[in-house]
Amino acid sequence: MLRSDPILSTAFIVLMIESNLAFESDHMASHMNRSGLRNIVFMRECSNVARVGIQTTATSKDQQVLIFLETVATEALTFYDKLHTNEDDAPAMRERLFRELENYAIVVNPSTGKKKYTGKVGQEQDDLSMAIQMCLLHTRIFKTDVNKYGKFHRHPLGP
Repeated sequence: MLRSDPILSTAFIVLMIESNLAFESDHMASHMNRSGLRNIVFMRECSNVARVGIQTTATSKDQQVLIFLETVATEALTFYDKLHTNEDDAPAMRERLFRELENYAIVVNPSTGKKKYTGKVGQEQDDLSMAIQMCLLHTRIFKTDVNKYGKFHRHPLGP
């Protein structure tokens, strides 16, 4: 579906797969490599550089929130008008994201002082809000780590 859009037909697709448990991210990458999809880049931001994926830590969550707030404050966050989704239509997905962001908070356990980031309230989830924050953080890493990802910064067929 993404490749049917002329703008995305030859673009590199950068995958930022969370890799906190077992080897799911490696299995996903292996499957995608065997599928024949082209121009896919897997970020490798794990402590074990041979692993595919990104690890979320307390530090990365702090960074994610700051980058997200900066992005919203500078009005640099927009929705692609041809948003692709396999769950809801684009307007419903936007509404779900906005609900999650409205519920999003830093919750501090008073007895331990440990903080956690969550948007889970009642039956609501926070998957979209977490995904967008992870995407913003790792997009910044992708754009600034020229040693690791610089060869993908300019598509050979594009400007």
